Amino acid sequence: MTLFSGKHIFSYLKKLFRRDKNTGDYVRRRRWTVSIVNENSMISVAEITARKWELITAVIVVFMLFGAFWLALFSFTPLQNLLPARLGPDLRDKYIAMSVHLDSLERAVQTFDGYTQNITSLFDDTARIATVSMPAGAALAEVSVDSLLVSSDAEKQFVRRFEDAERFNLSVLSPIAAEGMMFAPPFTGVTFTERDNGIPQIVTSAATAVSAVYRGTVVNVYYTTGLGITVAIQHPNDFITIYSGLDDVFVKRGEKVKTGMRIGVSSTDKHTFAFELWHNGSPLPPSSYITFN
Repeated sequence: MTLFSGKHIFSYLKKLFRRDKNTGDYVRRRRWTVSIVNENSMISVAEITARKWELITAVIVVFMLFGAFWLALFSFTPLQNLLPARLGPDLRDKYIAMSVHLDSLERAVQTFDGYTQNITSLFDDTARIATVSMPAGAALAEVSVDSLLVSSDAEKQFVRRFEDAERFNLSVLSPIAAEGMMFAPPFTGVTFTERDNGIPQIVTSAATAVSAVYRGTVVNVYYTTGLGITVAIQHPNDFITIYSGLDDVFVKRGEKVKTGMRIGVSSTDKHTFAFELWHNGSPLPPSSYITFN
């Protein structure tokens, strides 16, 4: 039995060698071999041999198959909707309606969150007026909400005896501290009265828009029965202004305000608006520092 015939040997040699057109000599064909070797025994497990044109053909076929796969994927599956040119009017309208719905939902959540924060601040009975910025060595004691109410006769007598005993009135330094500060009126075009019942106040009995008298920081916003919403603003040089009797506010605690910036609206239907000016814990007559029209 013959294992190899002449025809087989010639075919095998033809695969290994080719004839050079210029010299007529037989040269070995260039072939690329990819071998898979077992790392433990270093024995070849599989081997793939190919010529140059075979490798090029294989690469072209692979790219064509890859391109055909993605073409079929974007042509016959829902992924075709991701292509801008394939986005139909109905689907476009659906996406726009969905975006509008999401924006409305986000705005509703923000509105509800702000409403919840306002309700929480209105019922916060532990709110205190805290110092935001103080010069070195200065101190400002906490003022509770209750201390902003009208002083009793016993309290007035105690303050008077204390000032007489110490021979020092904290309010005498207020004009010096107010030098260079131009306070604006908290409201315009409304008739008002000034009263001094222990705490000097500017009171108006008509609804009006209320503005900050000077730049500063909102240190407190709280609600008090009988007074309505109160806003306290810390100004430079240890001045504090208090706006009571507001029915609506446009600022929140920690917010920076500028001179003349609207902070709220008062209404005589429920509360009487009152304005107070303080310096270093002492109440000051507002008309002595602010020019009212």
